[in-house]
This record gives sequence, C-alpha cells and structure tokens, in this order.
Amino acid sequence: MITDTEIQENVLAELSWEPALDATEITVTANNGVVTLRGKVHHYGERRAAEQAAVKIKGVKSLINELQVTLCGEEQPSDEEIADEILRMLNNHTAIPPGQIKVRVIHGFVYLEGELAWNFQKEAVFTAVRHLKGIVGISNLIRIRPHISQAAVKTQVRQALYRYAGLEADGIKVETDGNEVVITGKVRSWSEKQAVEKAVWASSGVKSVRNNLIID
Repeated sequence: MITDTEIQENVLAELSWEPALDATEITVTANNGVVTLRGKVHHYGERRAAEQAAVKIKGVKSLINELQVTLCGEEQPSDEEIADEILRMLNNHTAIPPGQIKVRVIHGFVYLEGELAWNFQKEAVFTAVRHLKGIVGISNLIRIRPHISQAAVKTQVRQALYRYAGLEADGIKVETDGNEVVITGKVRSWSEKQAVEKAVWASSGVKSVRNNLIID
C-alpha cells in the first residue's frame, strides 16, 4: 500500500513537473490519502492547475486546496476591468451563445450566472476566464437547461462509460433522479473517479451529478 510520505513526494514531483504552474511557494501534506495544498500562486489558473495535477496521483483520496492567489509585482485590475474583459472574451467565444452569461466580480472573485444547454458550454466559460489577470476565485453558478428525457440521459451515460478506455463499466451503477445523475460503485483511483464523472457530464440534459463512487 502506498504511504502518505510517498503520496506527498509524488504530488510535489507532479507539481514541479506541471508547466502551467510555478510550485516554488507550494507546500504539500498528506494524511490517510487526504492531500492539502498550501502556499501562494500568482493567478487563479495556477491554483486550478495545482489541484488538477495533485488529484492525478495514485493514492490521493481527497484534496483540500488552501492555495492563495497573490499578484506578483503587478497592479491589481479593478473589478469593472475584470468583468469587462470576461464579457469581451465570452462574446467572441464560438461555443458560447452571446448574451447568455451574467458576470459579477467582487474584490477579484468572479461569479458566473446564466443558463446553457450543455455542460461542455459551462466548462468552456470556466476555461476561457480562469487564466485572466486579477481573478482570485471563480464561482460557476451557470445552470444547465434540461431538454431530453431521463431514460435518454441514463442510456447515453451508460454508453459513454462503455466507450471510455480503461473503465470497468459493469461495476458502475448509473441512476437518474430527475435531471440529476447518481453514480455508485467502485473505482481504482481518484483520477478514475473523475473520469467517470466526466463521462456522465458529457451527456446532454444532465443538470447535476452525485458522485458516490468509492475508491478501492
């Protein structure tokens, strides 16, 4: 069984390897597979990159991200400037219908609101804005507008899991509760748990996902 010390060392190595991240001011602790990241990064994109890098490591069961976003020798843009830049980017994004997203910025923290038809569009909004200068956090409150039946959602999710390389779909149970998808069963790692959830979100009409998968 992998130890907490090995998990800590592997996470630190992965953070140092990640090209989108300056990990010199990041510390890592591990306790029974629960990894905590502390320290400073220079923009929100780095904070997110650190989180994604850490959860890929074998043995990581949960992640606590306490990294603080602090600008390095640069002037902090105003909330109005951040909001204007976000709206400009979204209006030029081919995957996002114009005028569907409202943006609020409070002390550098961004709140995204509105309604879209697909979860990939919601993720596209997040991806488009997360590296912008001055953002210290993002709350993605965009809703998914359901437009297919519960039975169709369940069928699409099952088919996606069978197509996904390396996943043992037979051990994963998929149920629907309204437009929420509930997934249960066992997987081998945190990254595999995320992969299953990603496959679920790829189905149209999914409004929320309850991921009850157990890492075994």
